[in-house]
Amino acid sequence: MTRFKGNPGEQAVAVLQQFGVDTCFTLNGCHMWPLYGGTLRLDMRLIDTRHEQTATFAAEGWAKVTRRLGCVNTTSLTCSGCAELHACSASHYCPQGYRHQLGIGRVRT
Repeated sequence: MTRFKGNPGEQAVAVLQQFGVDTCFTLNGCHMWPLYGGTLRLDMRLIDTRHEQTATFAAEGWAKVTRRLGCVNTTSLTCSGCAELHACSASHYCPQGYRHQLGIGRVRT
């Protein structure tokens, strides 16, 4: 088992980098700031968008063009509210079987 050093944001970025992720599309949210700090310290490109759907479609497009895993990081991915619905609707828009993206978000308990 690999151990990662740093805060949780840095640890998450280190794991993503092991899967070949070098770019993450996002919509800014304060609970995601540790992850954003990890992207700065571990040299991962972070592209901020103005809408959850935009971030999700961008991650899908990135995956299709680069043939790598697309990473989307939005304020929440539980599909239970407006922001979540936007991200989920974009991820389910693409044809079934052609999704090449990883979603990161807050899970409500």
